[in-house]
Amino acid sequence: MVYTSGELYREFNESDEWQQGDIIEGLYITRLLQDDMPIRRSQDLLAKISYVAQLAEKSDEVAPPFSNRYSREYALIPVFKTDVMIVSQTCDIAHDEQVTVARVRPFLDSDKPEFQGNIRRGNVFRAFYLPDYPSNGQESFSTLAEVTVLSKKLLQAYKAKRRISLSPRGLRLFQSFIGRFFGREAMPGDVSKIITTFYRRLKESEVGSKIDRIYYDYSSENISLLVALDDDDGKGRESVEAAKKYTDESIKHRYEIQVECKAKDRIMLREIEGFREFR
Repeated sequence: MVYTSGELYREFNESDEWQQGDIIEGLYITRLLQDDMPIRRSQDLLAKISYVAQLAEKSDEVAPPFSNRYSREYALIPVFKTDVMIVSQTCDIAHDEQVTVARVRPFLDSDKPEFQGNIRRGNVFRAFYLPDYPSNGQESFSTLAEVTVLSKKLLQAYKAKRRISLSPRGLRLFQSFIGRFFGREAMPGDVSKIITTFYRRLKESEVGSKIDRIYYDYSSENISLLVALDDDDGKGRESVEAAKKYTDESIKHRYEIQVECKAKDRIMLREIEGFREFR
């Protein structure tokens, strides 16, 4: 189900305390990726910035590990400006000196329509869908794959401005999203590879656009899959069998794969009891 702005957000007063799920207007946060080389002990900062832009080819110019893991030093690292969403519990915000936030990233023209559609429907574990909100005007998502901790004093110094708050229903959805992301069971790598290969092949078939959900369960020897289709016009079984055969042939594995497909409105609750949803 895709939620609207009216369902997900609520009005707020400027005097309201910050709450979990609040979206805060553009803050500067750090994100260290592979090409983001921390530099420290720099005498010529501008020259060093230029050097970092060239990916710091000399390894001795890149910050080595601290000799004391508890030491504090100043380093030159990249930052970027973004809206953020408060992840910390409301009670923790009131009592702690720092706040955990997640990056908010707008949909881009370069995003594939399928990627955007999966986020809207809640099919991406790390992405919480955000309809357009005041002073933003575009669809976005909050990603728990990019979280950081900010000092409340820093937020006050920045005069951080709240854009919107979540409604009670929106907050429950966000809390469920947090629990699902951090609390989901880790799937063995070989099982993940098998199911991902099957799913990719099925998406390329005649029924690819009709896939609603895939449920799975596994043991040390078996993988059971149940494919839920928006509707089954009789082509589902043929496509599922072809995807299963392709998976069997493309991956040498020790599991026996059992697959069934049904129209989603014909799946009984008992049939998916104990199954997990593949996303």
